Amino acid sequence: MHGPAYGAQKAGVDKMAADMAVDFADTGVSTVAVWMGILLTEAFRSAFDGRPEALEEFSKHAETPEFIGHVLDALWRDPDLAALSGQTLIAAELAHRYGITDAHGRQPPSHRDALGAPRTPSSVIVR
Repeated sequence: MHGPAYGAQKAGVDKMAADMAVDFADTGVSTVAVWMGILLTEAFRSAFDGRPEALEEFSKHAETPEFIGHVLDALWRDPDLAALSGQTLIAAELAHRYGITDAHGRQPPSHRDALGAPRTPSSVIVR
C-alpha cells in the first residue's frame, strides 16, 4: 500500500508545511500537514460491491470525507492553531482532541502504531 513514491510525496508535504511555518511566522498564517486515514470514498466503497460484510469490517478502520472536513474545520477554528503551525498532525488524533466522531458516532483509530509517527521537523533554519 505504501511505497517509495507515496512516502516521498508525504515527506515533501510534511517538510513544506514545516518550512512554510518558518516563512509565515508572525504573519497570522499557520501551516500544518494532516495525515488522514483510509478514506471511504465512493470509488473505494465500490471495490466492496457484493461484499457488504467486508466493507463493514474494513470501515471500522477508515474515515468518511465528511469526517476529515469536520476535523479541518475544527482545526481552522482552534484559537491555539498558531502553536501547531509547522507540525504534521494525524486527523484521528485531532478528532479525539476536538470531540469529533465520524458517521454513526464512530471514532476512527489513529494509525500511528501501525504506520509510524510523523517526524519532528528540524529546528535548524538556514537562510
